[in-house]
Amino acid sequence: MGKRKLVRLHVCAFTCIVIAGMVVSGCTRARSARPTLTHVKFLLDSKAAPTYAGFYIAKEKGIFADHSLDVEIVEGVDARTSTQTIGSGKEYAIGTCNGEATVLGRAQGNAIKSVAVFYPNISDALYSRGDAPIRRPTDMIGKKIGLLPDSLGTDEYIGVLAANHINRSRIHEVSVGPDSSPLLSKQVDGLIARVEGVPAELKAGGSDIVTMQLGDTGVTAYGLNVIVNESMLKSDAKTVQDFIDASVEGYTFVRDHPDDATAILVKALPQRNPEYLRQGTLLVQGLMGRMPVGSQTHFGWANTIVTLKNLGLLNKDVTVEDVVAKDYLRD
Repeated sequence: MGKRKLVRLHVCAFTCIVIAGMVVSGCTRARSARPTLTHVKFLLDSKAAPTYAGFYIAKEKGIFADHSLDVEIVEGVDARTSTQTIGSGKEYAIGTCNGEATVLGRAQGNAIKSVAVFYPNISDALYSRGDAPIRRPTDMIGKKIGLLPDSLGTDEYIGVLAANHINRSRIHEVSVGPDSSPLLSKQVDGLIARVEGVPAELKAGGSDIVTMQLGDTGVTAYGLNVIVNESMLKSDAKTVQDFIDASVEGYTFVRDHPDDATAILVKALPQRNPEYLRQGTLLVQGLMGRMPVGSQTHFGWANTIVTLKNLGLLNKDVTVEDVVAKDYLRD
């Protein structure tokens, strides 16, 4: 073999080695450059449902991951319990709630602040059977209404009666548990739950159900929101902001692409009836209203506080500044 050819082979081999080294080095740098995901335990104020579609979408589509977050979504009990659990900050520092429970939680001294609102009004509804429909407040007169003791739904029901000048003595009130069996067995004529929850699930299962949304009958307040422990808000503001930014993307996707959102939700919640998830997601789209996704205003919180005062539920004065993280207030 000639010297010239041998030199060319040596140069070629050296070049290949250098290139290979650059590729390996580049891959190593790429791997090491990947940001470490911050783990967040996110507490729901109920069991998994279409209500929380935006959070599940953000998780399943990788939106949380794009914001350097590894989010664990955990089912909860109810909104009042969430204010206490998140207020303590021991196991959970961020989660869902509703406007009324947030204000009441602050009044009770829980260290929480609202950082986003996804429902501009309450989503609770009185639902009834199609053979004895309750479509307006006056339809409740003479009927048996099942009420869950010490629940916000019961307080809202009382507010609806007052707003529509209906004496409670004209309605047969029955204490019930959280399930729908009293209605289906005709022990009562109406029950209260989130419209996108049990009522939608019953409809999807074939039951003839009629709903009357309480927010349309004289009682208005902020609905679904996200609350955070005040310590987390101070010590880990970036994680909070990243979480809200990703969640807004998730709920915007639900609003703009409900069919695609349903398909993703069906995969995320395989134990739930797909038709229920479809109907519930469409209801969530409507409940989000026309406000910018995730936004909260001084007026909206002031109205929520006034509603609770009118219901006689506030045991002390609470201001908008007490309830909302100032950097997350739109006006």
